[in-house]
Amino acid sequence: MLITEEINQVMGDLQKSVDANGNIDLPTLLAEVVTLFEHLKSALPRTNPKERTDIVEKMSQLHTFLLKESKRLSSQTGISEEQMLRFAENPDNFTKEQWNLLEKVKNVMGSQTNEIKKVMEEFYPKSLAEVKTSASKGKEKKRKNRDIKRA
Repeated sequence: MLITEEINQVMGDLQKSVDANGNIDLPTLLAEVVTLFEHLKSALPRTNPKERTDIVEKMSQLHTFLLKESKRLSSQTGISEEQMLRFAENPDNFTKEQWNLLEKVKNVMGSQTNEIKKVMEEFYPKSLAEVKTSASKGKEKKRKNRDIKRA
């Protein structure tokens, strides 16, 4: 399976879990995200510039999706995003098993993110700049299209 397909699958699973009565199978979703990051790290050295651009765009979409869901949950619950973060950072709000899983995932994702960044900087310093430029152009195009629709 292509990395971009895996990103789509994770976003779909997140959407399904958020839509289904608010119940989230957090351990399963976190395991999917960790697996995605592991696959991303190992696949990056073998990708071409087009694939890297697609991966960064999909990761950007995933990030945007998560931000929107955070805002939506904040408005539904009446709890600010800052309050939600403080809640999530307090081990007293979780069982010991849940907290250990959250800490493990946070550590794994942090190290995977750093390793992915190192791979990109080492193998693709030029294309990393191209990917950022391409992603910015895509956002600018969407912004212009939105502005045209509003007018």
